[in-house]
Amino acid sequence: MAHLVRQLGKDKRLRVRVYNSISTVLPGLLCISIAFFEPDRQPTVVIVLYTLASSFLGFAGGGFFSAIRYRSGAYSVFVVANVHAVCLVSHFFISLLNALIARNEEYNEWPSLFVAEGVMLILCNVIFCLTVNTDKAEWTREGYEINMLIAEDVAYRRRRGVSPKTWRIAEDVVYRRRRGVSPKT
Repeated sequence: MAHLVRQLGKDKRLRVRVYNSISTVLPGLLCISIAFFEPDRQPTVVIVLYTLASSFLGFAGGGFFSAIRYRSGAYSVFVVANVHAVCLVSHFFISLLNALIARNEEYNEWPSLFVAEGVMLILCNVIFCLTVNTDKAEWTREGYEINMLIAEDVAYRRRRGVSPKTWRIAEDVVYRRRRGVSPKT
């Protein structure tokens, strides 16, 4: 156990995987287990399970929200705002799913809804764990804008018919400026 705790302190990717798994797999399993209880006969058990499922969702702050922060660096506020917009749309989708599955709001229709929600949570965690990357994205690294400007400049010069020798001179000037060396004259 101590080894796992030390690894969590060192490895950001493992840490976001663990936190995201806590925030999605446990609520998913709890939602699936809610489907096997009858709210009429065991209301306290259902309330406790649903409260626990909702509480574990709070670990998402250490899961995919931390992955967003690691990946997007200084742009994390903008990216998190966009993720929240997508979450808002998904909440509308879940409400639609509730209306389609539990049309009459009878207890016998809700177990399938909880199982579907639990399976979706677990499936989303599997996809997240396979694809998560905590390294900074290329577009957040220093010099990305300069490289994009060079690429646009090269494309412009090709369209205008400027010779490749002139390109090399321009690239040399930009390279030296980025390194703090005065360009050759």
